Amino acid sequence: MSAIKFLPSDFRLRFLGCSGSAAVHLRDYMALPENAGLKAASNFMYFNSPTSPTVNEGLIGQLIINASTVCAYSAKNIDAITYDTNGSFYFHTQTDALAMKGSVQWSIGSGPHIVKDGSVTKATWATRSGLRENDPVERIAMGVTSTGYMVLAYRNALTLTEMANYMISLGCKNALAGDSGGSARLYRKDVGKFEGTDLRPVQVFTCAANYTLISDLP
Repeated sequence: MSAIKFLPSDFRLRFLGCSGSAAVHLRDYMALPENAGLKAASNFMYFNSPTSPTVNEGLIGQLIINASTVCAYSAKNIDAITYDTNGSFYFHTQTDALAMKGSVQWSIGSGPHIVKDGSVTKATWATRSGLRENDPVERIAMGVTSTGYMVLAYRNALTLTEMANYMISLGCKNALAGDSGGSARLYRKDVGKFEGTDLRPVQVFTCAANYTLISDLP
């Protein structure tokens, strides 16, 4: 069960398109020649395709890239991690992320927000059902340390509160929960370590060109 940290300059956000036909399994995606320079990746966010070409009904996943809204409807996500053009991070609601999209390099909808200013926060947990916050399941989370490193961590049997405390133990000042259960996965391609189950193809990948391993639990 790994946790890695990396600089924002080593972070890569890959979006393959809203169409379900664009979805690829994580290991297959990382094996593509154009991804030779990527060392680690995760699915992290919730993202599914729309059921209609004109209505966002059924679409899961708010994503903003270079000040442009890729997808702006989310039935499942509630919060977002945002990185602006000045190099500052924000952990806030998706509504707040959309409001500042003109100055956004990237913003990923997911959630809930689980660590705020170095402490566990549950402020937005009640806004969405189905979190399974008290069930020990597979979880992925992304956070930022006080020194500006990004952290991506996978654990296979934690409650949401336990995941929050784990992110704090890794030095995160703020953290956002990502996908959970059978959809949570982290792949360190450079050492051939895949964690989680590659059950379904996805369209959004959070990747690192370089990283430092900061936890490797059995």
